[in-house]
Amino acid sequence: MKEYDWSAILTRERIEKFKAIAQKRIDEITVVLENIYDSHNINAVLRSCEGFGIQTVHIIMPPGYSFKYNPSITKKSHKWIDVFFYNKVSKCVEKLREQSFSIFSSFKSKRSIPHYEIDITKGKVAIVFGNEKEGISKEMIKYSDRLFWIPMYGFSNSLNVSVAAAITISRLREKNMNNLLAEERTRELVEKWTLKDTEKFREKGGIK
Repeated sequence: MKEYDWSAILTRERIEKFKAIAQKRIDEITVVLENIYDSHNINAVLRSCEGFGIQTVHIIMPPGYSFKYNPSITKKSHKWIDVFFYNKVSKCVEKLREQSFSIFSSFKSKRSIPHYEIDITKGKVAIVFGNEKEGISKEMIKYSDRLFWIPMYGFSNSLNVSVAAAITISRLREKNMNNLLAEERTRELVEKWTLKDTEKFREKGGIK
C-alpha cells in the first residue's frame, strides 16, 4: 500500500482508534451462517460479530436468495469486517479447511457439547449456525468436527439464531481476551479500514 499522510484527512484520534480495535480483533474464531432466510437475523449476527471482535464471517446462501446489508440493523458494522458468500456448503468447508479451521456446528444431539466447552486453545474454530426452521443441514453435520448446543432451563428450548450466535461468540471471546493480534496483521487491518474511511474522499479525487 502506498504511504500517505492520513492525518491530513483523518484525525490522530481516529487512526489510534483503528489501531486499538485492530489489536483486539481475533482471527482464530470465525462464524458461518448456513441457509438463513431472514436477512434481519444475518444483519444482526454481523453486528454481534463485529462488536465482539470477530473479523471474518462466512455466509452460505439458500438457492435463489439474495441478501442485502441493512445499515439500520448492522449500524454499519459490516463495513469493518470481511464477509464471504457461498452457494454450496462444500465450497465454504473447503475454504475453512484451507485455513485450518475446525468446524463446530450448533446442533443438539447426544454427542453435542455445551457451547462453553468449545476449546479455542488447540487451533482455529469455525462456529456454524443453521437456518430458522431446520437448523444446520445433514451435509454440514457430516463435515463438522464437533457439535454443540446452548443449555436452556425454561419452557422454551430454542433461541433466535442471532441471539444464539451472540451468546456463543461472547462466551468464546472471553477465553481470548488477553491475546492481541500480531503487529503485521494489525497494520493490515488499519490500512484497510483507513481506505474504507477515506473512500468518499478518494472518489472525489482527493487522493490518486
